[in-house]
Amino acid sequence: MPFFETGPLNYRPNSANSLKRFQLDRAPTSADYKNFNLGDLWLDTDSNDWWILCDISSASGTWRKLAGTSGASESFIVDSGTSPVIPDTNNEVTITGGTGLETVGSTNTITINIDDDLAQTYTTDSGTATPTANNIDILGGNGTATGGAGDKVSVIMQSPFVGDWDFKNTTAATPVTLSVSNDDTDATSFSSLVIGVANGSLADTFTSFEITGTKTYSLGIDNSDSDKIKLTDGSDPSSGNEILSIDPTSSNAITINNAYTLPTADGSADQVLTTNGAGVVTWESNSTTGTVVQQVRSDVSTYLSTTSIVPFDDTIPQISEGSSADSLIITPSDASNILLIEYTAWSSSTAASVTSAVFSIFRDSGVNAIQSCVTAFPAASQSTTTVKMRHYVTAGSTSPTTFSIRYGSSNGLRVAINGAGGGRKLGGSAAATLTITEYTP
Repeated sequence: MPFFETGPLNYRPNSANSLKRFQLDRAPTSADYKNFNLGDLWLDTDSNDWWILCDISSASGTWRKLAGTSGASESFIVDSGTSPVIPDTNNEVTITGGTGLETVGSTNTITINIDDDLAQTYTTDSGTATPTANNIDILGGNGTATGGAGDKVSVIMQSPFVGDWDFKNTTAATPVTLSVSNDDTDATSFSSLVIGVANGSLADTFTSFEITGTKTYSLGIDNSDSDKIKLTDGSDPSSGNEILSIDPTSSNAITINNAYTLPTADGSADQVLTTNGAGVVTWESNSTTGTVVQQVRSDVSTYLSTTSIVPFDDTIPQISEGSSADSLIITPSDASNILLIEYTAWSSSTAASVTSAVFSIFRDSGVNAIQSCVTAFPAASQSTTTVKMRHYVTAGSTSPTTFSIRYGSSNGLRVAINGAGGGRKLGGSAAATLTITEYTP
């Protein structure tokens, strides 16, 4: 058709004209609608782009770019339809179309070219065909379908998909990500990735993690072993060394390194996990014996001496005899626990004749000593000896209890602790020590 002899902008409104082409050194705008008819063409001589008037409404025109030599169209109409085209005997299809969209095909590919600037290739069917009424459907192989509606091109993976996908990056320092996302905020919406096999199949379903040529781990269902979920260092869940497994036939029991199986239920309070050494792990009461619960201690570094008598005969020393050397309080945590009372001191006598010193442990206000020992001094002034006592008793209650140390001379001569000759020796570094330790029974 010829170009407008005079510009349509100069025509009278609503003048009758057939479809025509118009050229100007700019692109059309929405204000360019008066004296134009739907279907008129506009050539932008500045960019060499063709435009078509698609709609006139509400004092506004809608122009759509058809094709050109610069820039890709922001929107375009693709071929679509419902009448399938079957590849020819050469397994080839050639697709031609207008409206700024060119599609061409070769074996197993379809290439979509837009305005000579943008191309995208999809794997699809093969064959040779020309669209009918600008509509075409592509059917068949490789598990891929393409279709169009409005301004969209859709590439659809057929279900079930047959074959392997390989997402691979060969460019250094460029990550590759496969993501499954859902932007819908509705509570019933979700996003999922399902890996499965047919019901009754003997095949495994799993995911592998691999450092090429170095290490491989697999996580999935081992169909050959009661459908256990396994993590192995092999290429699939049924190969390699088993690191972890979950057995659905045994209350989802977890087995570690194919060596021991954890209980499937929680134990009671304060119970601990124990093993029989043969792969059976169970909850047991904490029966550890001899464990230290607590310890209290008293050090006396002052000089102590007494001439009080504690008879050295076959009677139990009494709390009223001798003098106090030290005392200490402990509050047991369990009435069944064991208390160990230990006392260490160095003692001396200033007498020039043989003297015996008696040391005893008393509990609370008990009259009788619960543990005693005796040490004898030779007939020499400032003679010394070391006193050591150890005694076990059951705590009996969780109330505070007091243990005291008393000592005295068998004949009324002076006996001392931490010193000799009437005073302290060694500057208090040789202190007498009373210790009480609580143990589990």
